[in-house]
Amino acid sequence: MITRFSNWLIRQAIGLNILILIALLVAFQQFLFPYLITHFGPGTEHPILDTLFGFSPDQAHFLLFKYGEAGRQGYITTLLAGDILFPFVYGGLLALINSWLLKMNGLGGSSLQKLNLLPLAAMLFDLLENAGILSMLRAFPEQSNALAGYTSLMGMAKWVLLIICILLVIGLAIFGLIAFLKRK
Repeated sequence: MITRFSNWLIRQAIGLNILILIALLVAFQQFLFPYLITHFGPGTEHPILDTLFGFSPDQAHFLLFKYGEAGRQGYITTLLAGDILFPFVYGGLLALINSWLLKMNGLGGSSLQKLNLLPLAAMLFDLLENAGILSMLRAFPEQSNALAGYTSLMGMAKWVLLIICILLVIGLAIFGLIAFLKRK
């Protein structure tokens, strides 16, 4: 099943699909999230938990308190309105870009092809982080150090995997460019 899905991603790695996901990524980053955070979310005076690379339970509980009731409710709205779909957008985009680069570098069908699934792991950790944040927001003012720790760990795993995925894209692009220049 994993090989089938990896092969499917290779087949879907065409320019139009990548451009659609880039357009969606830009729409989320430039329009949807700024609108949601400004109009419904906790505002911009305190960082939102999703954007932090790890946080202590005390820091999480402090931020939840500082958001206030309206900010916490807005954060829930933001999570449910946009942040549930966003991991699919960036995860899909990175998976397709990796697939396209693997294909262009002649690595489709090789043992390295399954690297195109790595962004989906980042996506999974992001969804688990979002579920943890949502649980903390809904339970407030009750505090769970275990839930905050779990949520922080999921967020750190997301960020580490995203960095690895971006480095993979850069590495595959450089590899392809060098191979192209050698052929010229």
